[in-house]
Amino acid sequence: MFFRNSTEVEDKNWRKAAIFGFYTFLILLFVDTIYIYLNDNEVLSSTVIFWIGLLATFSVNFLLNVKSKRDSNKRKEI
Repeated sequence: MFFRNSTEVEDKNWRKAAIFGFYTFLILLFVDTIYIYLNDNEVLSSTVIFWIGLLATFSVNFLLNVKSKRDSNKRKEI
């Protein structure tokens, strides 16, 4: 009622974005852990890591959906 069903392309884009976000979390946590180990001080707080990963996931999803729609519109014109 409130949300429309996503297309197959949007589902694929979401999976790609979720994987990208997961690896973003892994890299940020690795950098933070190494920094803590070397300097006894954290470079990023947990909240900042969370928001960066979430923002990365939704940004990549948005960009992939825009690219897919642009490509499908080009195919319709041809």
